[in-house]
Amino acid sequence: MKNLKFLFSGLALALLISCGGGNKVDDKLGKMEVEIPAELKDNKEVVEFIVGMSEVADEYALMIDETMEDVGEYVGVDESELGMIDQLKLVKATAQIAVKSTTIMGKWGEYMDKRSQLGEQLSDEELVALEIVWTRFEKRMEQIQAKYGEIEQE
Repeated sequence: MKNLKFLFSGLALALLISCGGGNKVDDKLGKMEVEIPAELKDNKEVVEFIVGMSEVADEYALMIDETMEDVGEYVGVDESELGMIDQLKLVKATAQIAVKSTTIMGKWGEYMDKRSQLGEQLSDEELVALEIVWTRFEKRMEQIQAKYGEIEQE
């Protein structure tokens, strides 16, 4: 359980630190809708950036949702109270999360770098529009934290 809490805490914290801090949160986070502002629709590079960032945020949220479906029942349960099969299931899930999250964090870092590069190429109006979209990504990370933050507390 400590492994799962540590991994979720680390992922959530890393993404929140990376992007700062919505739409309605339902039972599952699922995919988010991101609108591309009119000021950016004609800039192919920015549109690709926004679509790609959306995919990374969705991938992260879906990974968390799937993981909680698989091992959410173990949240708050001491590992010593679990049988061998449950412990193996938890270890397997933790390993899968580690592999998936490494890929997601790598992509997130690439998009953070790309955001900086784009910022140097855009007009003030386009920068404001991009910041609005970026704020949506930050709110998405806040949704994830709000929904699954209790894992860090246990």
